[in-house]
Amino acid sequence: MTRAQALAKLKKILGDTAALKVNTQALDAAGRAQARAELGPVLARCAEIKDAEDARVVELLKNDAEFQRLKTERIGLDAVRDSLQGKALMQRYTAGRMNSLFFMVEAEGDTLDEMIATLAKKKGAK
Repeated sequence: MTRAQALAKLKKILGDTAALKVNTQALDAAGRAQARAELGPVLARCAEIKDAEDARVVELLKNDAEFQRLKTERIGLDAVRDSLQGKALMQRYTAGRMNSLFFMVEAEGDTLDEMIATLAKKKGAK
């Protein structure tokens, strides 16, 4: 099957917005299987090293009073920061496009009029 034929079939199945992406660097099935086989031991060794690093950091810093004070203060502020960031960004109304998987935001506003005005300005409409 040619790319043109594949794209035509995709458009029949998925509609006019269908697209075909070609990755010229992708391995064939045998190459992917070999990469997966080589990956396992590397991932295991990385995990071992990471665990050893983490244990060493804990050992070095467990008796460091200033580090422990800073860590406690940061943990306490994390929840406050997260809450304030969310509140600072939220708007009451959101307009967008819904497809089968995602809601794609086009405009937001505290009022419906503000949201529509933002969308109109963005899209060049009235």
